[in-house]
Amino acid sequence: MIAALDDGADRLALACISRSLATYKSELTCWFAFCSAIGSRPLPAAEADVLRFVTLFRNGRSAKKYVTAIRFFHDWQKVPISGWDTRALDQRLRGAAKESAVRHPLRKAKPLLWGVVRRLVAEARSQAHADFALVCILASVFLLRVPSECLPLCFDKVGEHSSLRLREAGGRQVLVLSLHRRKNLPLGSVLERSCSCDRDMVMCAPHAVSAWARSRGRAWQGRLFSYPASSFRSDLKKSLAAIGIADPHAYSSQSFRRGTAHELAAAGGSLAHILEAGQWHSKAFMEYLARADLEQAAVLDVIMAQSDSDGESDPPAGRGAAKRPRAK
Repeated sequence: MIAALDDGADRLALACISRSLATYKSELTCWFAFCSAIGSRPLPAAEADVLRFVTLFRNGRSAKKYVTAIRFFHDWQKVPISGWDTRALDQRLRGAAKESAVRHPLRKAKPLLWGVVRRLVAEARSQAHADFALVCILASVFLLRVPSECLPLCFDKVGEHSSLRLREAGGRQVLVLSLHRRKNLPLGSVLERSCSCDRDMVMCAPHAVSAWARSRGRAWQGRLFSYPASSFRSDLKKSLAAIGIADPHAYSSQSFRRGTAHELAAAGGSLAHILEAGQWHSKAFMEYLARADLEQAAVLDVIMAQSDSDGESDPPAGRGAAKRPRAK
């Protein structure tokens, strides 16, 4: 039995190494090319070489990622890193991060409230752009990250990304979305949204998916979309301009999640409700909402929660008087 467990551990380790090599392929290729250009060896690295390498990057986060790749390469080859992973390198990376923050301050995407999302959906359907309309609905209702969670959605666990199915509950259709992995939730998440046609037909996720599948002649199999993230971002800005929204470039795929958070806050939802619905942690949640945008009771929740927890976040979709979806 011990031998079998050891074999299983070895297989898991190999799978992890294989994924890491694929992840860092570009960074390591660049590191090898740099070492070749200056006539130095990539393994073991020399502190002076790594410090020079880091100065090539204008973006501090990119520099940190390349250094992480070099660390992985040394660890994989069982070569110590203490000779070059020094305090001087840490200071250089911190300095690069501060410089890039000053040079390229993050621009927060404006929230897309559900009233605007409904207009986007109507515009898309009038242009026979059913995929765009459905992504807008699902991203808002399920609080999905568009590039990593919504666009790769599957009906039946293709590539173990997700699965989507319908069930009945209390005479209503319920759309069940299983994400096998999610940011901050490595074991995945199961989300459910009930039919809302009696309150909000446009944003009813179960019927939106069913109608989309019928119109496409699709069985509930395989991936839903073949839609690059760059194309969606471009379509989003064009659609916002088409419905008369000023400064469409101020919006991004993150705007759906932020819009839903604002909807919940405006409806008097507590911070705990918003965090639960979006599976956010409070620290990241505060990056999305200003305290002034929250109801007084929710502000109190924010202050109390900040002393108890530290985390990240993601919110649900609002719809005026409609019942808010809850994460399960």
